[in-house]
Amino acid sequence: MRFPPFEETHHGFLLSVGDTWTLLWRFSDFDPDGFEILRTEQITDIRSGKFERKWEQMLKDEGALDSWPTLELPLGDTFTLVADLQNRGEFVEVELENADHLEQTFFIGRIVTHDKHLLRFAHFDGEGVWRNKSYTIGFSDITCMRFKTPYAETFAKYLSGGCPVE
Repeated sequence: MRFPPFEETHHGFLLSVGDTWTLLWRFSDFDPDGFEILRTEQITDIRSGKFERKWEQMLKDEGALDSWPTLELPLGDTFTLVADLQNRGEFVEVELENADHLEQTFFIGRIVTHDKHLLRFAHFDGEGVWRNKSYTIGFSDITCMRFKTPYAETFAKYLSGGCPVE
């Protein structure tokens, strides 16, 4: 799957496509790497050929596909998706791009509140320390969200204190 403006390739299994968002079960090499939610309109290409069939067979043989996820998310609009992720209490990784699409930003934490166009996000830094202030994120700035990733789940075990802005 190709995704502009950086033409990043995303690897995994396509689980569901909605009007606004697309859900991917990510893989990093031979290991499941959580779920990724991408903007449907920004996907420029999907590749599924003999290379993917070979990897799929290797993943099956290695047991990585023994428990196929049955995950349902509301992918039709951002408001409903954000509400669902908040209600699940997920640790979410959010990637943002500014209006001119030149700068990409990454946050990890929890969705605290949201309205029709914004979410308030409690986040922690690379040392596992919660920031005292939440960050306001415009829905239109979000390019990608990930959850149930080994990265986020491992960090969650070692965070300093509870979320200060819940």
